[in-house]
Amino acid sequence: PNWDVNEIAPVLQKIYQYYGRLFDDTAHTMRIFMRRGRSNGGSGDGGSFLMNTPSADLNLPATNVRALIAFLSHEMLHQFPEEFDDVNIGEPTYWWSEGIATYYSNLIVYRLGLKNLDQFLADWNGFLRNYYADPNRLLSYKEIGGNMFGPVGLNLMYGKGQAFMMLLNARIREKSGGARSLDDLAFPLIRQHRHGGSYTRADFLAALDRELGPQGRVDY
Repeated sequence: PNWDVNEIAPVLQKIYQYYGRLFDDTAHTMRIFMRRGRSNGGSGDGGSFLMNTPSADLNLPATNVRALIAFLSHEMLHQFPEEFDDVNIGEPTYWWSEGIATYYSNLIVYRLGLKNLDQFLADWNGFLRNYYADPNRLLSYKEIGGNMFGPVGLNLMYGKGQAFMMLLNARIREKSGGARSLDDLAFPLIRQHRHGGSYTRADFLAALDRELGPQGRVDY
């Protein structure tokens, strides 16, 4: 490829090791595979991720190397906050798994000093711009239904979850006078899950009640 694997790999390792410390799971390993595919994207499960790219040589435009790190940071984070255990009760919980991965993969890379403030804000505003420009943004996940992985669902899956996490962070910081943030809601839930504890929508709502009271249910 036209990008240096030996330059990017240590960056990804630093990010992944930070995730492990953050979520009390430093024994969790991760392998990333790349292959030529019909389009960009990939799939992951069980400590691995397979990335597809249409380029036979795995080449990327120079400006997309940072985007590659952002993309893989998102996918690596999925190894920790998965969908809730009660995912099959009739309402998808992508707003949680994709919202958390999108929100924190950008924020944590910034916290680690791997992107500057302008890059951080540009990435965040890009997600919000796409979400608010979507004429389907007011659809619920139930209304999207079987089209979750179609053109409508894909944008909303990430955008709606990201926007919700940003809203919750702002609400929690406002209510606590800046003493608490979304970290205080999300991280204990994820750590609890990593240690084999309960990890359901009800656990999330209980945490939401503790942080925001009735306002949290209104936002939800």
